[in-house]
Amino acid sequence: MRKISFKLLTQSSLVSIETSARTFGELKTAVSEAGLEISFTNNQFIDKATKVAYSKIDDAVLPATECILFVVPLQTKSGVDVDSMTYLQVRDYVSELNKTQGAKISIIGSAETLRNKVKEFLGGTAPASSIDVKACLQSIRESCTNILDQVDVLESMPVNTPEEVAFAVTLKELQAEAEALKKILG
Repeated sequence: MRKISFKLLTQSSLVSIETSARTFGELKTAVSEAGLEISFTNNQFIDKATKVAYSKIDDAVLPATECILFVVPLQTKSGVDVDSMTYLQVRDYVSELNKTQGAKISIIGSAETLRNKVKEFLGGTAPASSIDVKACLQSIRESCTNILDQVDVLESMPVNTPEEVAFAVTLKELQAEAEALKKILG
């Protein structure tokens, strides 16, 4: 028997189970029998140590030692269900909307008041639509790589005329922006 822990996005602490499961299919059965609320549909399980991902193949062999599996959705919903949020979650979401989208929503009031303000700002209940998060991140990474490649080419060009000096200033701004994006994306 060994301990397998799950890190869910919805919880701050790990959820653990003692099991002798050797395969991913056996682990699913053990989790179900233990009554843990872990969904195996539309989720991928990534081993923290080896970075091996488990999702569909029941015969996939699990690590023989204790491990932590990150539970990552294969697709996420871009919409937000504010009705199911707690008071603190709604306040955090309002703060995030204020920072990222300039919502200017007051964080003072009851949970229901805040929910209504969020719905009003979003234009009613935000529709949920599936996005492929991995594809989006890959697209952003490719864009950043292209920008950095252009910066490298532009850096190697000699600067002689006033137009080229202005171009070099713009180049520095592009470099700074590309580096900032690179830091955000890791």
